[in-house]
Amino acid sequence: LTPITERCFLTMSQALNNVQGSHLVGPGGVGKTETVKGLANLLGKFLMLVQCSPESDTNGMGKIVQGTAMDGCWACFDEAQSLNNLSMSVVLDFVTSVLTALKSRHSYASLSNGQEITIKKGLALHMTSNPTSRPPSCRLPNYVAAIFRTVSLVKPDTALVLKAKCASHGFKVPNILGVRLKTLADLTINQLPPEVHHMFGIATWSGVLKRAAIKKKMVKDDKFVDKMDTRRDETSRSESQASDNVATLKVGTIMNPQQSVTLAAPSSMKMGGATLTSTTRKMGTPNPMTLAAKMEHALVCQTIKEVICPR
Repeated sequence: LTPITERCFLTMSQALNNVQGSHLVGPGGVGKTETVKGLANLLGKFLMLVQCSPESDTNGMGKIVQGTAMDGCWACFDEAQSLNNLSMSVVLDFVTSVLTALKSRHSYASLSNGQEITIKKGLALHMTSNPTSRPPSCRLPNYVAAIFRTVSLVKPDTALVLKAKCASHGFKVPNILGVRLKTLADLTINQLPPEVHHMFGIATWSGVLKRAAIKKKMVKDDKFVDKMDTRRDETSRSESQASDNVATLKVGTIMNPQQSVTLAAPSSMKMGGATLTSTTRKMGTPNPMTLAAKMEHALVCQTIKEVICPR
């Protein structure tokens, strides 16, 4: 939860209180869809994500709005600018009828096709659009602002998001790892053409971290198995040595019954009266990177080569 996301949640909550939808606008990779998902997750609402395209069926889009209103769940029309003009007009017409009925506190809504449906108060309709896409299939009409509350997302806080992703996957020193991934993303975006910038978004880095977490777990399981095998071997070896010592002791007692066996505690040793002092470590800048953290960061680097380089 970043400060930008928190402000978006506040604006979207005010829109819900005013019986409006939310229209998130911004370029690709800024987190429009993830913001809607996060708010639905916080409020415990079922979210139906609809991926829009120029081939979307008009009747199907109308039924989606109708089913959402009758069920009381949430719906998000992702990349709404990809819809054709006819599908967009049907969606906006049905959404207007449903939201008007909610504002009037009616339990039913009359759609433009003559149907009358029951609606529930818990429903919410959201929309995302990318104005930089070329070419858009349709231009959103001006009265969309009266139905949906516009929320503009320009640039995400990539460093803070990556730090949270690293911490959620259990990587050590997530602050340093997040900054390193942010630096790598900036370098690739500055040096590579715009056609491949989408390969270095937050979604890509999330996939890399997820794959690296799986590999880290596999390495940890292999080390645990090797450690258990080594411990089992040491236990069996110590048991065999103890049995040999007991057998030798019994034989010695039988051969010399008058001899008693005593175990003396080890005495302390002195080094000629000299006092041993421990070497003091020179104080300097503390290094937060332990050996385990370095190995995990190297594993992430290896995963980046495996996931991104083949693309």
